[in-house]
Amino acid sequence: MDGVKLAGRAAVVAFLLAATAGVVWMFLGPGAKNALVSNANVIGGLSGVCTLAFSIMTLWPDVARRRTADAFTTQAMQVAVDYLSSETLHYWCAEAKGRKITMPSPAVVRWRWSSSSYAATVHEIEPTLLTEGVVNKLRELLYEPLGAQARIVLVGGPGSGKTTAMMLLLIDILKSRSSSPTSPVPLWLTLGSWNPDTTALHEWAAATLSRDHPGLVTACGHRSAAKELIRAGKVALFLDGLDEMPPERQGRALDVIDRESVGLPLVITSRPEQYGDAVAEGRLWGAAVIEMLPIDPDQARDFLLTEQLGDRRSAWEAVAANLKDRPDDPIARTLTTPLALCLARDAYANADPMTLLGSDVHPTSEALLQHLLFRSLTIAYPDQGEREHAVYWLSWIARHLGPERDLRWWEIHTWVSFKKQQLIMSLQVGVWLGILVGLAAGISVGRATDRVSGLVVGIVLGTIVGVLRGLVSALRLPEVVPPTTPVGDPAAIHRAEQLRGLKVGLAPGVVGGAGSGLVVGLPFGFASGLTVGLILGFAYWLTSGLSNDAASRLQIAELALGRGVKLMPFLESAWHKQVLRRAGTVYQFRHAALQDLLADPSRDAPHPRRPRNAAPAGATPSARA
Repeated sequence: MDGVKLAGRAAVVAFLLAATAGVVWMFLGPGAKNALVSNANVIGGLSGVCTLAFSIMTLWPDVARRRTADAFTTQAMQVAVDYLSSETLHYWCAEAKGRKITMPSPAVVRWRWSSSSYAATVHEIEPTLLTEGVVNKLRELLYEPLGAQARIVLVGGPGSGKTTAMMLLLIDILKSRSSSPTSPVPLWLTLGSWNPDTTALHEWAAATLSRDHPGLVTACGHRSAAKELIRAGKVALFLDGLDEMPPERQGRALDVIDRESVGLPLVITSRPEQYGDAVAEGRLWGAAVIEMLPIDPDQARDFLLTEQLGDRRSAWEAVAANLKDRPDDPIARTLTTPLALCLARDAYANADPMTLLGSDVHPTSEALLQHLLFRSLTIAYPDQGEREHAVYWLSWIARHLGPERDLRWWEIHTWVSFKKQQLIMSLQVGVWLGILVGLAAGISVGRATDRVSGLVVGIVLGTIVGVLRGLVSALRLPEVVPPTTPVGDPAAIHRAEQLRGLKVGLAPGVVGGAGSGLVVGLPFGFASGLTVGLILGFAYWLTSGLSNDAASRLQIAELALGRGVKLMPFLESAWHKQVLRRAGTVYQFRHAALQDLLADPSRDAPHPRRPRNAAPAGATPSARA
């Protein structure tokens, strides 16, 4: 493959050098002075040559790749499996540590067989599987005994640890692959982003696999690696959040999953009520449905005291004692889930946890949980102004997401008024193109008459032309511009999209600049032609790619919002502060309960403002803020 690439690139370079030498001779050679008309006739041909050259440079890598990736061999399959296993384990171990699931230690959550109201009765499962235990042992107690036919549904209430249990199961499976290298590699998928009425399960899974693991194609040299791995049963589907799908799709989703997941191990998470409703309309046959149990006071005590020293240990011991001695207190009724325990431990890492005791301040479990959620934002954004700014935009995001959990940043622009985006686009393109085109026109006119008058006339006329060009571009803005550059995380995708936008405008810039420069250079001289060509080439380059990538559309949406926020830096900052988390190439709120709380329309979010002591991450507050 490397030899083919080098040969192709050498041919393109040789072609361009030959074309350039011919052009130089044509216009600067001995007979050029007497051949202006003939030279003008080749301008169109020259533009075509440049376009062809850049097309070859752009498309040649894909052509070479197709020549060497026609057959997905057994060796390529094994390379793809090994790569996917390694990358998935690395990613989810880092996520588990970042989400503090494994550090300092995970909460001990137990499971039991679920109610027969929406699950197979216990005696319908193999007798050897009639065991219950902690979720850390799901692999050896349940997943591996079921083998290739594993169909496990983890149900539990909000914050009960079902998603954490699935993540720990995934990591455990990947770590144990050294002893069972043929076991399928778990593929994490968020069900809320799937529409079973429009997209087949395999098609959606393959698209998500390709999106979240772009290096897969490079590793095995096959464009259809994701589809082949799924078709061959080399992956296990880990489907998170059936309850996060629209209710009208959940039963249909179970039917499609039941039919299209044959031969693929399967793990699904859901809240029990939603799973029960879905089972009433669809059915996942042969599923082992297990329920996450509340954490008892002894397990909560062990979790809260881990790594605690000195006075802090004594304070947490008092809290833990209250959980057991006063089970009706709000704190005892709240700290029964991994979510609540993690929030309490993190929120009071540097504060006195004894203030959680008593029912005067937080009289109900719901009030205490909300307090812990908002305190997590106080820890993440200690400055009040920065926090108000963050809460405003996090609330804005949560309300636009609705029940959806995946935050696909390249779709944020669809939340903003399309007419405002059209106006911003027309002005943005108009100003850039107008000034540059006007400057070029002014220079060419000024060479023949008066320079100052030419510049003024050129800039005025150019600005008018530029605004019209901008309006035309705005009218053609697509509704959605998903990122197409294969990069593995949101911030990297954003950077790659910016680069892609510049690449898209490169060929029109070179061709347009060269053609314009030749037209001006013939009557007004080489210097004028060169100057105009460079200016117009830059203008074409800039504006051709201005609206063709997701990063540019996000920037236009930011300007249309009018509050000075820089959304991608803001999202990255929220991720670093553990307010958001990543799931492949998308963001999610770290706690779904926080998203739901921020999305509550009855709660008024503060307006964004400039922090008193620090600028908000990723934002430049405007006068309107």
